[in-house]
Amino acid sequence: MNRPAEDAARIASGWMSCAVAADGVIQAYQPPVLVDEQIVDEVLAERARQDARWGQQDHPDGTGTAWENDWCGGLGGQSPGGALGYADLMRACCQAAADAGQVTFRHILLEEVAEAFAETAPLRLRAELLQVAAVAVEWIGAIDRRIQAAGTAVSQPIVTVELPSPTEEV
Repeated sequence: MNRPAEDAARIASGWMSCAVAADGVIQAYQPPVLVDEQIVDEVLAERARQDARWGQQDHPDGTGTAWENDWCGGLGGQSPGGALGYADLMRACCQAAADAGQVTFRHILLEEVAEAFAETAPLRLRAELLQVAAVAVEWIGAIDRRIQAAGTAVSQPIVTVELPSPTEEV
């Protein structure tokens, strides 16, 4: 999409606000930082619940060659072409959906997760996981915008997940 059309779409959707000059040129815009901060606050609250339940977690990454031939950690389930093949497949699926005008957050998030699964270098894996988190935050924001457009306020989390205690059977 070209920049003016993209900006107009974002303004129409409520994603950004602006000041428009008489000639129609956008003078300023403000991304929805406050909305993203609210979502990140919810994510941090969920992290606190996870920490309270499980404590600090320091599992191996399980990506790259560690994931290459087994999706389920010894429980069966072979990956199609390993982690790199899976990442390539998810990239192709996302691109095909985008080309058809049917891309969804599911396509985008699966692509980012698959790319993270393929990484072995810690800094590149970290960068991919940040992209996963950013897509998840935007997806939550899109859900919140749809909820608000339907006339429901999103002033606090819609769903609070209560995890069983570590001693309870799941």
